[in-house]
Amino acid sequence: MDMLVQLGVNKTYFIQLAIFIFSLFILSQHVFKDFAELLEKREKQTKGSEDIALEEQQKSADLHRNYEEKARAVSGGIKTIFDSYREEANAEFEKIVSKARGESSKLVEESRHRLSVEIGDAAKKLKEEAPLVAQAMTSRLLSKEHSERG
Repeated sequence: MDMLVQLGVNKTYFIQLAIFIFSLFILSQHVFKDFAELLEKREKQTKGSEDIALEEQQKSADLHRNYEEKARAVSGGIKTIFDSYREEANAEFEKIVSKARGESSKLVEESRHRLSVEIGDAAKKLKEEAPLVAQAMTSRLLSKEHSERG
């Protein structure tokens, strides 16, 4: 006990220790217990919120992936439809162009035939009228000569 007295511990030490333990017990039961419960709730909420946030991020990433896949599928479908309509339009274009070429070649052939017939008729008429024209020219020339002499 001498040693404790030399350290400065006297009989009030045990009373102070008892008061400290009693105070700690009372505080832990009434004050610290409420704070501990609040801290535990807060940790649960925080961890729950973090888990929910991670879950929502995962859902968002999944939705984004699904959207991209569906967008690609729709885009591919649109491209397929567009290509089929373009092929149909090209086929229709070729059909119309070939029909127009046929009609134009038919018209050209008809025009050539008509022109050759008209040229033949004109040549025939020219042959028929050539003697009359020659005769009229001769008569005029002769009449001019005759009037110059007279």
